[in-house]
Amino acid sequence: MIRLKYFPTQDYSFLLDENHYVYDHIETEDSLHIYIKSKEHSCACPVCGKMSSTPHATYKRKFQDTPIHCKQTFLHANVYKYDCENPECDCKVFMEDLPFAKPSQVRTDALNTLILATSMFLSNEGASKVLSLLGVQVADRFHLLQNLLGYMKDIFKEEMPPQIYIQDGNISEKAPEKILKEKTPEGSFLESLHYDNAPPVDPSGNVIAYDNKKHDLNSAQYQHQEKTREKNSN
Repeated sequence: MIRLKYFPTQDYSFLLDENHYVYDHIETEDSLHIYIKSKEHSCACPVCGKMSSTPHATYKRKFQDTPIHCKQTFLHANVYKYDCENPECDCKVFMEDLPFAKPSQVRTDALNTLILATSMFLSNEGASKVLSLLGVQVADRFHLLQNLLGYMKDIFKEEMPPQIYIQDGNISEKAPEKILKEKTPEGSFLESLHYDNAPPVDPSGNVIAYDNKKHDLNSAQYQHQEKTREKNSN
């Protein structure tokens, strides 16, 4: 008789990533606390972009995560600060990037997505009840959604370029060349105006010549122009 052998897994990379692991958990009647630890690894400085593998210190962060078994679920993360290895960089110490939460964030990205999705398709009261039944702790839902929407706008601003060019239905990386095209009115419109461009005539049929120039040779303007011409000719 062949028996299959099963072994408990110690791989939690599908929950976090390869640089973080779960080392403990505490479950109560209404909450679940998962403790995770960061492995020493290389991180890019957010200012100069140089990779660093020199830990400076550790610090702790607490996040509310998507509920498990309809219980409030919290992640207690013990993560690293790193020294920037670029001596010319203004940033001396920086915090590592976490794959499940942004800096200064108290909820994971997954929980923020859940709250936004629930609020988009339900009323305020309905969304609050559903989130509470699922085990999501929301102290002030109105301000929470305001913060989340503002946060999402900041993300889109960072990812979207300042200008987008569209040509022939496709997004172009550079501005399209301007095409100069002379605009002329339609012939039917011009014919409807009945415009007469003939010179004006008096009752005797003589052409009236209009002269809009002032011929005062003694004026200060003409005197100044005459002196200027003489000066330029010499």
